[in-house]
Amino acid sequence: MKKHYFFLALLCITSLTFGQTVTVVHQVDITNYLNGGATLDPSGIRIAGNLSTMGATTGGNPMVDWTPTDANGAMDDSDGDNIWSISVEYPASSIGFELQYKFVNGDWGNDEIVTDTLCGGAGGFGSDRILTIPSSNMTYTYCWDSCSTCSGGNPAMNIINRDAIDYVNVSPNPSEHETNFDISLSQNQYLFIDIYDITGKKIKQVFNGFLSVGTHSINCDLSSLKSGIYIYEINYVNNFKTGKILKK
Repeated sequence: MKKHYFFLALLCITSLTFGQTVTVVHQVDITNYLNGGATLDPSGIRIAGNLSTMGATTGGNPMVDWTPTDANGAMDDSDGDNIWSISVEYPASSIGFELQYKFVNGDWGNDEIVTDTLCGGAGGFGSDRILTIPSSNMTYTYCWDSCSTCSGGNPAMNIINRDAIDYVNVSPNPSEHETNFDISLSQNQYLFIDIYDITGKKIKQVFNGFLSVGTHSINCDLSSLKSGIYIYEINYVNNFKTGKILKK
Protein backbone atom coordinates (compact mmCIF):
# COMPACT_ATOMS: atom_id res chain seq x y z
CA MET A 1 0.00 0.00 0.00
CA LYS A 2 2.77 2.42 0.88
CA LYS A 3 4.58 1.68 -2.39
CA HIS A 4 1.45 2.40 -4.44
CA TYR A 5 0.85 5.62 -2.53
CA PHE A 6 4.43 6.76 -3.07
CA PHE A 7 4.27 6.04 -6.80
CA LEU A 8 0.97 7.91 -7.15
CA ALA A 9 2.31 10.91 -5.25
CA LEU A 10 5.43 11.01 -7.39
CA LEU A 11 3.35 10.73 -10.57
CA CYS A 12 1.23 13.67 -9.49
CA ILE A 13 4.30 15.74 -8.67
CA THR A 14 6.06 15.07 -11.97
CA SER A 15 2.93 15.91 -13.96
CA LEU A 16 2.66 19.36 -12.44
CA THR A 17 3.59 22.51 -14.29
CA PHE A 18 4.97 24.50 -11.39
CA GLY A 19 3.12 27.80 -11.67
CA GLN A 20 4.94 30.06 -9.28
CA THR A 21 6.46 31.94 -12.21
CA VAL A 22 5.98 32.14 -15.95
CA THR A 23 8.96 32.43 -18.27
CA VAL A 24 8.93 34.49 -21.44
CA VAL A 25 11.82 34.30 -23.87
CA HIS A 26 11.93 37.68 -25.60
CA GLN A 27 13.69 37.58 -28.97
CA VAL A 28 14.34 40.19 -31.65
CA ASP A 29 15.72 39.59 -35.15
CA ILE A 30 17.90 42.52 -36.23
CA THR A 31 18.81 41.19 -39.70
CA ASN A 32 16.69 43.73 -41.60
CA TYR A 33 17.75 46.49 -39.20
CA LEU A 34 21.42 45.88 -39.98
CA ASN A 35 20.73 45.47 -43.70
CA GLY A 36 19.15 48.92 -43.59
CA GLY A 37 22.47 50.46 -42.57
CA ALA A 38 22.39 50.30 -38.77
CA THR A 39 25.53 49.44 -36.81
CA LEU A 40 25.36 47.10 -33.84
CA ASP A 41 26.48 48.79 -30.61
CA PRO A 42 29.45 47.07 -28.90
CA SER A 43 27.26 46.38 -25.86
CA GLY A 44 24.72 44.55 -28.02
CA ILE A 45 20.94 44.57 -28.01
CA ARG A 46 19.17 45.27 -24.72
CA ILE A 47 15.64 45.13 -23.40
CA ALA A 48 14.02 47.98 -21.45
CA GLY A 49 10.53 48.38 -20.03
CA ASN A 50 8.43 48.39 -16.89
CA LEU A 51 10.20 45.20 -15.90
CA SER A 52 10.71 45.92 -12.21
CA THR A 53 7.08 46.99 -11.91
CA MET A 54 6.11 43.58 -13.28
CA GLY A 55 8.41 41.79 -10.82
CA ALA A 56 10.64 40.51 -13.64
CA THR A 57 13.87 38.63 -13.03
CA THR A 58 16.46 37.06 -15.30
CA GLY A 59 18.76 34.33 -14.08
CA GLY A 60 17.38 34.98 -10.60
CA ASN A 61 18.43 38.65 -10.70
CA PRO A 62 15.87 41.47 -10.43
CA MET A 63 15.41 43.71 -13.45
CA VAL A 64 14.94 47.48 -13.37
CA ASP A 65 12.49 49.79 -15.11
CA TRP A 66 13.41 51.48 -18.40
CA THR A 67 17.20 51.18 -18.09
CA PRO A 68 18.69 49.41 -21.14
CA THR A 69 22.25 49.82 -19.87
CA ASP A 70 21.52 47.78 -16.73
CA ALA A 71 23.48 44.52 -16.74
CA ASN A 72 20.31 42.46 -16.41
CA GLY A 73 18.87 44.00 -19.57
CA ALA A 74 21.58 42.49 -21.79
CA MET A 75 20.38 40.08 -24.46
CA ASP A 76 22.37 37.25 -26.06
CA ASP A 77 23.23 36.18 -29.60
CA SER A 78 25.69 33.37 -28.90
CA ASP A 79 25.23 31.71 -32.28
CA GLY A 80 25.60 34.93 -34.29
CA ASP A 81 22.34 34.55 -36.25
CA ASN A 82 21.24 38.14 -35.46
CA ILE A 83 18.40 36.90 -33.26
CA TRP A 84 18.97 38.28 -29.76
CA SER A 85 17.34 36.55 -26.78
CA ILE A 86 16.70 37.00 -23.10
CA SER A 87 14.75 34.68 -20.79
CA VAL A 88 12.67 36.60 -18.25
CA GLU A 89 10.65 35.19 -15.36
CA TYR A 90 7.47 36.93 -14.20
CA PRO A 91 5.59 36.16 -10.97
CA ALA A 92 2.12 34.65 -11.18
CA SER A 93 0.74 37.97 -9.92
CA SER A 94 1.80 39.60 -13.22
CA ILE A 95 -0.12 37.17 -15.45
CA GLY A 96 -2.72 39.04 -17.50
CA PHE A 97 -1.13 42.44 -16.91
CA GLU A 98 0.47 44.58 -19.60
CA LEU A 99 4.22 44.75 -20.05
CA GLN A 100 5.42 47.84 -21.91
CA TYR A 101 8.90 47.46 -23.33
CA LYS A 102 11.18 47.82 -26.33
CA PHE A 103 14.45 46.55 -27.71
CA VAL A 104 17.40 48.93 -27.67
CA ASN A 105 20.65 48.91 -29.63
CA GLY A 106 23.05 49.79 -26.81
CA ASP A 107 21.29 52.77 -25.24
CA TRP A 108 18.51 55.28 -25.75
CA GLY A 109 18.66 57.01 -29.11
CA ASN A 110 19.03 53.66 -30.84
CA ASP A 111 15.75 52.12 -29.72
CA GLU A 112 12.87 50.68 -31.69
CA ILE A 113 9.84 52.61 -32.88
CA VAL A 114 6.85 50.27 -32.87
CA THR A 115 3.63 52.12 -33.72
CA ASP A 116 1.59 49.15 -34.98
CA THR A 117 -1.16 48.74 -32.38
CA LEU A 118 -1.09 44.97 -32.89
CA CYS A 119 1.82 44.86 -30.43
CA GLY A 120 2.90 48.48 -29.97
CA GLY A 121 1.86 52.11 -29.86
CA ALA A 122 2.29 52.41 -26.10
CA GLY A 123 4.15 54.97 -24.01
CA GLY A 124 4.41 58.74 -24.16
CA PHE A 125 5.76 58.67 -27.71
CA GLY A 126 3.51 55.84 -28.86
CA SER A 127 6.49 53.67 -29.81
CA ASP A 128 6.71 51.05 -27.05
CA ARG A 129 5.81 47.40 -27.40
CA ILE A 130 2.92 45.85 -25.45
CA LEU A 131 2.70 42.27 -24.24
CA THR A 132 0.09 40.77 -21.96
CA ILE A 133 1.99 38.42 -19.66
CA PRO A 134 0.84 34.90 -20.62
CA SER A 135 -0.25 32.18 -18.21
CA SER A 136 2.23 29.64 -19.63
CA ASN A 137 5.85 29.74 -20.72
CA MET A 138 6.15 31.38 -24.14
CA THR A 139 8.73 32.50 -26.69
CA TYR A 140 8.15 35.54 -28.90
CA THR A 141 10.40 36.42 -31.83
CA TYR A 142 9.88 39.83 -33.44
CA CYS A 143 11.60 41.59 -36.28
CA TRP A 144 13.11 44.93 -35.20
CA ASP A 145 10.46 47.72 -35.36
CA SER A 146 7.79 45.14 -36.24
CA CYS A 147 4.91 43.13 -34.77
CA SER A 148 5.76 40.07 -36.87
CA THR A 149 8.79 37.94 -37.63
CA CYS A 150 11.14 39.14 -40.37
CA SER A 151 9.40 36.69 -42.72
CA GLY A 152 5.99 38.09 -41.78
CA GLY A 153 4.99 35.19 -39.53
CA ASN A 154 3.39 34.94 -36.11
CA PRO A 155 6.03 35.89 -33.50
CA ALA A 156 4.54 33.51 -30.94
CA MET A 157 4.41 30.51 -33.24
CA ASN A 158 7.36 30.58 -35.59
CA ILE A 159 9.89 28.64 -33.52
CA ILE A 160 7.68 26.22 -31.63
CA ASN A 161 9.22 22.76 -31.80
CA ARG A 162 7.88 20.11 -29.47
CA ASP A 163 10.46 17.55 -30.62
CA ALA A 164 13.58 19.65 -30.16
CA ILE A 165 14.91 17.44 -27.34
CA ASP A 166 15.77 13.95 -28.56
CA TYR A 167 16.62 12.59 -25.13
CA VAL A 168 17.53 13.56 -21.57
CA ASN A 169 19.69 11.47 -19.25
CA VAL A 170 20.36 12.51 -15.64
CA SER A 171 23.33 10.69 -14.12
CA PRO A 172 24.44 9.76 -11.54
CA ASN A 173 21.01 9.52 -9.99
CA PRO A 174 20.79 8.99 -7.00
CA SER A 175 23.75 11.21 -6.17
CA GLU A 176 25.29 12.77 -3.10
CA HIS A 177 27.28 15.67 -4.53
CA GLU A 178 26.51 16.38 -8.20
CA THR A 179 24.75 15.08 -11.28
CA ASN A 180 24.86 15.79 -15.01
CA PHE A 181 22.06 16.55 -17.43
CA ASP A 182 22.99 15.00 -20.78
CA ILE A 183 20.69 16.56 -23.38
CA SER A 184 20.57 15.83 -27.10
CA LEU A 185 19.00 18.52 -29.32
CA SER A 186 17.80 18.13 -32.90
CA GLN A 187 17.57 21.92 -33.31
CA ASN A 188 19.11 25.01 -31.73
CA GLN A 189 17.16 25.68 -28.57
CA TYR A 190 16.79 28.21 -25.75
CA LEU A 191 16.01 26.30 -22.58
CA PHE A 192 16.26 26.44 -18.83
CA ILE A 193 16.50 23.76 -16.16
CA ASP A 194 14.99 24.26 -12.70
CA ILE A 195 14.85 22.05 -9.62
CA TYR A 196 11.85 21.99 -7.26
CA ASP A 197 11.21 20.35 -3.92
CA ILE A 198 8.20 18.05 -3.54
CA THR A 199 5.97 20.98 -2.47
CA GLY A 200 6.51 22.64 -5.85
CA LYS A 201 8.85 25.34 -4.56
CA LYS A 202 11.67 26.20 -6.95
CA ILE A 203 14.94 25.91 -5.09
CA LYS A 204 17.59 26.05 -7.79
CA GLN A 205 18.10 27.11 -11.40
CA VAL A 206 20.63 24.83 -13.07
CA PHE A 207 20.77 26.40 -16.53
CA ASN A 208 19.29 29.30 -18.46
CA GLY A 209 20.59 29.84 -21.97
CA PHE A 210 20.99 28.88 -25.60
CA LEU A 211 22.23 25.48 -26.77
CA SER A 212 23.10 24.49 -30.33
CA VAL A 213 22.25 21.24 -32.14
CA GLY A 214 24.05 18.25 -30.63
CA THR A 215 24.64 16.68 -27.23
CA HIS A 216 25.42 18.79 -24.18
CA SER A 217 26.35 17.88 -20.61
CA ILE A 218 25.25 20.34 -17.94
CA ASN A 219 26.61 19.88 -14.43
CA CYS A 220 24.39 20.38 -11.39
CA ASP A 221 25.83 20.80 -7.89
CA LEU A 222 23.61 19.05 -5.34
CA SER A 223 25.85 19.51 -2.31
CA SER A 224 23.73 22.28 -0.77
CA LEU A 225 20.49 20.26 -0.95
CA LYS A 226 19.13 18.13 1.87
CA SER A 227 18.70 14.41 1.28
CA GLY A 228 15.42 13.57 -0.39
CA ILE A 229 13.45 13.57 -3.64
CA TYR A 230 13.50 16.56 -5.98
CA ILE A 231 11.87 17.27 -9.32
CA TYR A 232 13.69 18.76 -12.29
CA GLU A 233 11.87 20.64 -15.02
CA ILE A 234 13.37 21.43 -18.43
CA ASN A 235 11.48 24.23 -20.21
CA TYR A 236 11.89 24.89 -23.93
CA VAL A 237 9.63 26.91 -26.28
CA ASN A 238 6.23 26.22 -24.76
CA ASN A 239 7.02 22.66 -23.73
CA PHE A 240 8.67 20.99 -20.75
CA LYS A 241 10.07 17.71 -19.51
CA THR A 242 10.16 16.62 -15.88
CA GLY A 243 11.77 13.87 -13.85
CA LYS A 244 12.99 13.06 -10.37
CA ILE A 245 16.39 13.41 -8.72
CA LEU A 246 17.23 11.53 -5.54
CA LYS A 247 19.75 13.35 -3.32
CA LYS A 248 21.55 10.94 -0.98
